[in-house]
Amino acid sequence: MKNRGKVLGIAKRDLKAGEEFQIPISLMNGELLPNDSINSEVKSLIPEIEDNYYFIGQFPTTVYSKAYYSYLAVYYNLSTSYGWYPQSASQEYLDKISSLDRNFKEKNCQDLKNDADYLKIRSFISYKENCDVLDECNFRQKIKKDNVCLYIND
Repeated sequence: MKNRGKVLGIAKRDLKAGEEFQIPISLMNGELLPNDSINSEVKSLIPEIEDNYYFIGQFPTTVYSKAYYSYLAVYYNLSTSYGWYPQSASQEYLDKISSLDRNFKEKNCQDLKNDADYLKIRSFISYKENCDVLDECNFRQKIKKDNVCLYIND
């Protein structure tokens, strides 16, 4: 996994001769992703994610999107439009993230689509009734489980 140092913000040049660094074991073996039924459903969506993805809407507290953002970057080389370091993003970009979430909550479909296109979001992962919003906004349903869904922004 040659990108591990990049993901953690540690460059090889920052290490002294003979030093190594390790990713915390909880990330490496997936312990940040609980094995409850909802997380099992989310994990089952992973192979079907297309390009940049985004967790949208409210999830139970056991579904921690930032843990998935880390895990999927390391193990699946998948990127999220949410990003890693908001301090390096432009204010315009951060405003678009806020706008995306607001337009989703308000079911403002055209602006939601425009924000998703601007942010280059291809896949949305959502929970329960939030899936209905993605359906109403004419995103393409790829997978719908009992609790979670994966929609595609074509």
